[in-house]
Amino acid sequence: MNVVRVADPAAMAATAGTCTEQDIRQIERFFTSLKSRVYVCPALANLYFTTLQDMANLGGWELATTGFPTLIFENRQNERRIVLCIAEKGTGFVQWKDGLNQDSQYKSPERNFHTLCVSGDAHKLAGLSFDNDLAAAELLDTVHAWLDELASEGDPANSKKKKRKHKEPKVTLPKKETISQPCMFEHVTNLDHEKFVQRMMGNATAVANPQQTGGVPQQENGDTSKMLAYAESTSTEDSGMDELHE
Repeated sequence: MNVVRVADPAAMAATAGTCTEQDIRQIERFFTSLKSRVYVCPALANLYFTTLQDMANLGGWELATTGFPTLIFENRQNERRIVLCIAEKGTGFVQWKDGLNQDSQYKSPERNFHTLCVSGDAHKLAGLSFDNDLAAAELLDTVHAWLDELASEGDPANSKKKKRKHKEPKVTLPKKETISQPCMFEHVTNLDHEKFVQRMMGNATAVANPQQTGGVPQQENGDTSKMLAYAESTSTEDSGMDELHE
């Protein structure tokens, strides 16, 4: 790695500092919430920046800051995303952060050096330099695993598999042979005047004598004659008998 411009040469020695378990836990507590997952790289790293134009002009990387590379998998209500932060040793304050996705092209051209495209600027690159090769490899594997997880959750094909399909209950219709014939049914195709009067008189008798028919009296006997008169007039009008008397 060719470093041409350095903002603070003293920061170059920061990666050689000790990293304790307390440092890691402090940063985890700083970023952890109910809706996030946090991974803290167990080693310090130097953060550099460069541009495609500088690289074309045989330029190099410029040192920006030093800290613990920290991944945050945010699980918001309408959004899930991965954020890469550089957390300050001792405080956990964010020195720099950027969102990660497949377009970030996070990769490792060398065992102890990672590169990624800065979001919002297609011509700017960020680089992470490690003194601990094992910590660098662990961070790289975690980044790729989380990016794959995020991509699979956003894939419509996978989301359809996770969604439970609501099945409507299947209704089984009875077979024709299991349906019984209608009972207590009388099919009347023709009703002349005399039969209609007899039928109405039979109903009136049932109303007047509930003890014989088992019915409940609904009208007085005086109303029975009214019902018969009404039946007489109705049957005559409906059957066209008035036209025969003319």
